[in-house]
Amino acid sequence: MTVRIGWRLAALAAAAWPAAHPATAGAADICVNAERPACVATIQEGIDAAEAGDRVIVARATYAEQVVVPAGKDGLVLRGSHGVEHDERVGDAVVIEGATTGAGVGLTVESANVTVENFLVRNTEGDGIAVAASATGTTLAELNVEAADGACIAIAADDVTVFDVGLRSCATGVSSTANGTRVLESRALFVGGDGVDITGDDAEVSLCGLRTLGGDGVSIVGDDAVVRENSVRHAAGRGVFVDGDGATVLRNRVLTAGDTGIDVRCQPGSCAGADVSRNRVDDVLRGDGIVVTADAAGATVDDNRVRRAALHAFELDAPSLSAADNRAVDSARADLGCFRLAGTGASLSGASASGCNGGGIEVHGDGAAVNGARVDDTDGYGIKVAAGSGATVSGSRSKATLGSAFVVAAGVTGATVSNNRSKKARHDYCDAGTATVASGNRFTTTFDPMGGPCPGE
Repeated sequence: MTVRIGWRLAALAAAAWPAAHPATAGAADICVNAERPACVATIQEGIDAAEAGDRVIVARATYAEQVVVPAGKDGLVLRGSHGVEHDERVGDAVVIEGATTGAGVGLTVESANVTVENFLVRNTEGDGIAVAASATGTTLAELNVEAADGACIAIAADDVTVFDVGLRSCATGVSSTANGTRVLESRALFVGGDGVDITGDDAEVSLCGLRTLGGDGVSIVGDDAVVRENSVRHAAGRGVFVDGDGATVLRNRVLTAGDTGIDVRCQPGSCAGADVSRNRVDDVLRGDGIVVTADAAGATVDDNRVRRAALHAFELDAPSLSAADNRAVDSARADLGCFRLAGTGASLSGASASGCNGGGIEVHGDGAAVNGARVDDTDGYGIKVAAGSGATVSGSRSKATLGSAFVVAAGVTGATVSNNRSKKARHDYCDAGTATVASGNRFTTTFDPMGGPCPGE
């Protein structure tokens, strides 16, 4: 079965792939073909005969080998003579077969700047492909790896690129403990754990299709990660998880995640430059839709869409966080808001919440601000200042709420509620706070809690 995504960035592909294997002046070609006397019979014989920078061209066949590119073969190109289709597991492929050898690892790379392309690696008792720490700059391209008891691809070297690779029926798709790992235009299907699991800085996962996973779709622990334009479907864990400073999470599509759709953390450290924008999340079974948490300022969360999250659609808890034009639909447990905004000085503008099972927007944290929000058809409140001091709710509209449209909860001090309007609510406004300033609002019904809490608070 082919796992595809509906978009491709030609410029990204051109940058990532052709430059990875330029021709080497004076390089020799060594052929592997058991049916031709001028060639060697096994892949390992071809590699052993090669010098650094040579090309080993392997004829179409099934090779029952444990292949190793040892140290001293820097710049080697190991190439199957026939390309591997994304859904091909038999037939015309150049196959490295582990099942008949009792192999631990199908292919191991120990030299730097090696390129491996056009192979099907399958049925290994350990990892399908292992890139040792010494193999910096390795490129793995146009491969299929499947049925590995370990990871389809395990990476311990910095600056490794995985391009246009199919990963199927392994314990993990790509597992990396190194910096600079790039996984581009690749696919993972029926993986027992995470589709892509990286611990290291400067990671990138872009344009990948990840489907039917026992763990997370993408999991990265490290600074300056880029997760862009991926499709994650049916992940038992989180769709996308990033823990590190300066993450960029853009235009990803998550459909059906067990725990959280997208979870981005900058703790401790700096969130300067962190950007979580234009993502779409549907159907989170147990957790929140999009979570951004940080101890430091600088995160941006714009133009995301969440539908049917079990808990909050958006859990935004970071100082001076800026969130704009986000939308939540049909989310939140009965005691929660579709949006939860926390953190000193955090702001939420242009938000839209509709069909929320609890409330629309709940505000926590000193100096937090909600501006230009729209809330419709909630089973509880519309917008509630739940905790803190100095919060502002302005220029917002709440319509058709079963609870109070605008609420200032008991214990809140110095809130400002201005230029808002309400329609078809149980009560337009309820203020149980202290020293609240309300002005310019278009409210018809106001509930006085007389020193107690607001209804449904």
